[in-house]
Amino acid sequence: MACILVVDDIPGVRKSIAAGLKRLGHEVLEAGNGREALDLATGRATDLVITDMLMPEMDGVDLIDLLNEAPGKTPRILAMSGGGTFVTSQDALTVARQNADAVLEKPFDTVELCDAVQSLLEKGAT
Repeated sequence: MACILVVDDIPGVRKSIAAGLKRLGHEVLEAGNGREALDLATGRATDLVITDMLMPEMDGVDLIDLLNEAPGKTPRILAMSGGGTFVTSQDALTVARQNADAVLEKPFDTVELCDAVQSLLEKGAT
């Protein structure tokens, strides 16, 4: 199965997503912010990064930029946010300009998450 990195500063959200992905048989890495995520993703074959957009230290926008600038294959990126600046269609376009492959607005259900993950994994890394 795939190696998926889940990035969210709220432990309960991160662990809930990770648990669901593990039940589907995926290897899951967890990070509490963009800096931790970048450290985990560096030098590791990660197929998908699921990242919150609003986090301390390094937010999702900066993380996406750095992942896309890194040499080698870029993992597919699923951006998610539960409020703040990333909830309107215009804001989704902003995320898309940051090269996220898909966007989920919190709260989302398990079916939405699984559908988005499956769709992105079928596309493979870029």
